[in-house]
This record gives sequence, C-alpha cells and structure tokens, in this order.
Amino acid sequence: MQATGDGVDGAGAAAGAGAGLARRLAMPALAVIALGAFFARRLHRLPERPAGATRAGWIMSDASDGRSLPTGASRAARRAALLLALAAAMFVLQQIGISTAMALAARLAPAPTEMAAAARTQGLGAIGLVVAQLPVLAAAALLVSRPGARRGREALLGLLAMAAAWPVVATTAMVAIALRARFIGEPTDPIGHEVLRLILDDGSGAWRLALIGYAVIGAPVVEEVLYRGLLQQAGRAIGLSPWSAIAATSALFAAAHWSVVAPPALAALVVLGLLFGWLRERTGGLTSPIVAHAAFNVANLVIATA
Repeated sequence: MQATGDGVDGAGAAAGAGAGLARRLAMPALAVIALGAFFARRLHRLPERPAGATRAGWIMSDASDGRSLPTGASRAARRAALLLALAAAMFVLQQIGISTAMALAARLAPAPTEMAAAARTQGLGAIGLVVAQLPVLAAAALLVSRPGARRGREALLGLLAMAAAWPVVATTAMVAIALRARFIGEPTDPIGHEVLRLILDDGSGAWRLALIGYAVIGAPVVEEVLYRGLLQQAGRAIGLSPWSAIAATSALFAAAHWSVVAPPALAALVVLGLLFGWLRERTGGLTSPIVAHAAFNVANLVIATA
C-alpha cells in the first residue's frame, strides 16, 4: 500500500484486501464445485422412471444390480439440486457483495493508518457479503423452517453443547500447535484469525464494531446456512449417511478458512464442524448450530481481550 499525504491510499488498501478476499473465496468455490460434481454424479446414477409407470406409484429399479429405490428418490434428487443451487447462489452473491464493497472502499477518503484502511475494507466487505446474500438466506430460511420448532430449547442446547465441546476443541488446537512446532519448527500466532487481529487493534477505529457484529452474528448465520443448512442437507438428500454428510461438510468448513486462520486452527475447525453438523441432525434445524457457532466466536473474543 502507498501512503498519500497523511493517510493510506484507499484504492491500494482495497486492492490488497480484495486480493486477500479473492484468495479466501477460492477454496470454498473449488470445494462447492467438487462437491457439486460428486452430487451430480450420484444423481446421474439414479434410475429413470420405467416406461408406462405412473408417477404416483412409481418404484424405480436398477436392472443392473437389482436394487430398488422408493418413490421419494426423485423428490430427494430435486431437493438436492435445489440446495446445491442455493449454495452456488450464495457464493456468487458473496463475490458480488465483496466486489461492490471493494469498489466503495476505493472511493472513500484515505484512512489515517494502514490498519485503519484494512479494518475499513474488511468491515465493508463483511457488510457487503451479508447484504448481498440476504435473498438466499431468506429462501433458505423458508426451505429449512420447521413449524412448531422449540427455538429456545434448541438455543440452550447449542450453548450447552458448545460448553461441553470446548475442552475437546481446545485440546485439538493445542495438539496441532505442538505438532507444528515439533515437526515444522514454526511458532503459531496466538491470535489465530485475521478478523480477530483487526478487532483487537486500536487502529481499527469504529470499523471494529462492524467486524464484531460480523463475527458474532453475520458469520454464524451465513456459514451455518451454507454448510449445515444447504450442503449437509444436500448430501443427506442424495443418500449419504448422517455422519458422512457431517464429515464432508466439516472438512469443507475448515478448508474455507485456510487463508484466514493459523494452520493448527484448521484441525479445531473440523471438530467444530462435526459439532455443528451433529446439532443440525439432532434438532433438524439451524438454531442450535448458529447459537453454538456464535458462542464459540464470542468466547474467542472474550479470551483474546481479557
């Protein structure tokens, strides 16, 4: 970044942060493409409706191995396709929102410091990311909503599950840190997330509030809708077992953070993904995983600022 007068050039800061955000999007986008190809292959293998069979009583059969699929298989295939389409739409809208925010950041007056410029760019990017995805978030909410859900009880379950899993998550991170130091010889930054580092820096100014709001509310909602609400349920719809779908989305969830967290934290994120996925399967909704995710982020903020 280049300084202009008393401040940091906004266009340079936006370009630098934009490149970082682009790298951050690369892994999730590739992951969705790979998962979509896998799902499409599974869907392609579903047998077609026999000629002359009525739709109402249709039982699809595969003459090659004698297996049969129930009437609901076609409906499950359509549901999986819809869920994957919504997931793809989230990534497209995410890119649109971030690009728009970067363009806006480039037009603003220069920030007083480099850290302030980075915080402003990240804050605008977070706002743009969430706002752009509101249509898909609303559609996903309608798709996964459950009449009569006891959201208060599910929220409490999310808090209790996160508290119970905290020692496991922390131990996993510590073991990963020790292994990295032992075999690679590299220390691990105690502030393991880029956004958390900006929040803690005094130079972030008022944009710290936007980043806190994203960490506590925006990220838990957006990420749980995407990974547990759409991708995990797409896996279930095409016939994956609950734990197979949970494991796959947990790996994707961790991989999506590869550019913004310290490497040892990825192992802890896999464990977190397993917890969030289990909560989704256990309750059938997203309240518990969203609350557990938010609680984890709040706990990290509290620990880092203590």
